[in-house]
Formats: sequence, structure tokens, C-alpha cells
Amino acid sequence: MQAALITPSQLCSAPRVVKEADALSEAGYAVTVISTRNTAVADPLAEAILRGASWKSRRVDLLRGMRPLRV
Repeated sequence: MQAALITPSQLCSAPRVVKEADALSEAGYAVTVISTRNTAVADPLAEAILRGASWKSRRVDLLRGMRPLRV
């Protein structure tokens, strides 16, 4: 089973998403969390979270000028 969690926040600013990812992973799901990266100051905090994570993370890097998709 697979699950994807999406947040418009940075990983370190989304403790509920991290908690949900941990719980789903412990329940046997293959979890991927999709979040943003909009300030380099938060990178060490995100890396600390990811070191102990049993799930995958994908970050949309807004620092590099990537623009969100508009529908």
C-alpha cells in the first residue's frame, strides 16, 4: 500500500504531516511526503527530521525560482 501526503509548508513547519507520515509508515504504508523548500535556514531542521524518517520526502525547491503550477 502506498500513501502520499502533500503540504504547502516546509517539512519542519508541518509537524502534523510528519506525525501522520510516521504513523502511516508504521502501519505498513510506503509513504512519500511532498513539501516545499523556501528558505535555506530551515534546511538543517528538515534534514534532522529526515534522518529518523522511515518514509520518503520530495521537496519543491522554491529557492531556485521554480514557480507553482497554475491551473
